[in-house]
Amino acid sequence: MKQNKTGFTLAEVLITLGILGVVAALTMPSLVTNHQKKVTVTRLQRFYSSMNQAITLSAGHMGIVDLSGFPFAQADTSESIESWFKEYLQPYLNTLDISASAVYFPDGSVVELVYYGHDFNYYIDAKKYQNNTAVNGKDRFQFAFYPDNSGYETQEFQDMLDQLGRDPLPEIFARMRNNGMVPYIGSTWDGTREHLPQVGGHAYLIQENGWEIPDDYPIKF
Repeated sequence: MKQNKTGFTLAEVLITLGILGVVAALTMPSLVTNHQKKVTVTRLQRFYSSMNQAITLSAGHMGIVDLSGFPFAQADTSESIESWFKEYLQPYLNTLDISASAVYFPDGSVVELVYYGHDFNYYIDAKKYQNNTAVNGKDRFQFAFYPDNSGYETQEFQDMLDQLGRDPLPEIFARMRNNGMVPYIGSTWDGTREHLPQVGGHAYLIQENGWEIPDDYPIKF
């Protein structure tokens, strides 16, 4: 008895592969974008948590109860800042290397320490830091550590706030007093959510959204 064999023709296979290719082309960008967002928020949250844990442990080791007494670098130089970091924070962090006040982490990120150790420029990908191609709010995020508000209570700074019509101690600075590292917000912030990206408040936007990138985030991934 003759048996009929069934199967796919070459044309049917090619059509199927074409459909799969179209589907992949439509969905791949979304998958890549979602992955990039996940990596970004994961590393941001890990950095924020690890740094504040290190600050707390270091303060405890020194017997400091009020973080406003936390010591900082003696000079605003990469050498002094690097020495400060190695003494007060590195013992409580998992790091790969530190060079010229740039601290490298095992997950591939890096943080640049500036201004006596008060300001932190965090890069999701160390390669973007090294080749100077980082985009603010996507590859580079700013954090600040001013528990004593040093530099923000000078007469010069108060004069600038007066010119801007700002309160002598706005919320932006009050939230840093006696606190650990927080997402940075520039001093010219007008208090609105829309203005945050213009004053370096990208990390603050993400933190306030539960460490998730908001749907209306101004930077495209």
